[in-house]
Amino acid sequence: MNDSLASTPKCPPGLGYLTQIDHLMVKERVHFLAPNDTFTVKNSAGQNIYWATEEPNCCARGSFGASRPFDVKIMNIQSQEVMYFYRRIGVGYRDSIEVSAPLGKVIGRVKEDWSFLNHSFTVKNHENTPVLRIEAPFFKSSPFGDAEFKILLMDGTQIGRISKKWAGLARELADGHYYGIAFPLELDVRMKAVLLGACIMLNSRFYERL
Repeated sequence: MNDSLASTPKCPPGLGYLTQIDHLMVKERVHFLAPNDTFTVKNSAGQNIYWATEEPNCCARGSFGASRPFDVKIMNIQSQEVMYFYRRIGVGYRDSIEVSAPLGKVIGRVKEDWSFLNHSFTVKNHENTPVLRIEAPFFKSSPFGDAEFKILLMDGTQIGRISKKWAGLARELADGHYYGIAFPLELDVRMKAVLLGACIMLNSRFYERL
C-alpha cells in the first residue's frame, strides 16, 4: 500500500481502537416515529464500538428527504463524542460528507464525482488530497439484494469495499439496513473513520426510506 495511506502516530482521541481492526459492521436502527437516523457500529465479533446519531432537523427532513443536509455525532462505548460527520448537497445534487475528530478538526472528506452514468466518490485526507475512490455498483439503488461499493486507490487498485447486506424484507423493515466496511489493517486510522462517514452517506444517498 502507498505509504501515505499507512497508519501514523497522529491518531485522533477516541479512534485508537480502529488501529486494531480491518472490518466494521454498521447497522441502521429503525425508529419510524423518530426525526433522525441512528446506527450502531460493531467489530467483526459483533461487539458495539460506536453509536452514530443524526442531529434532529425536522425541517430539513421534511423539505429535502433523503437529499437533506445533516450532522451526525459519533460516540464510543463510554458515551464520549469522538467523531462528527457533516453531510452537504452541492451543485448538481452531488453528495459530500466531511469528517471531524475531534469537533472542529477535519480529518477527511468524501465528495461525489461528476458523472452522467456511474456514481463514484473521491475520498480526501486531512490535507484535502485525494487518496481513495469509492466506486458504486451499477444496480446500486435497488432496495433488494446485496450491493458492493469498491474502495480503490487512485490508480484503480481495489483495497476494500463497503457492502450492503440484504437481510430479507421482514428484517429490513423491522431492523433497517446492514453494511460491512472492509479495509487494510494498516490503513491510516483517519481514513478508516472517513470510510465510516462514507457508509452513512451512501445509506442516505441510495437506500434511505423517505
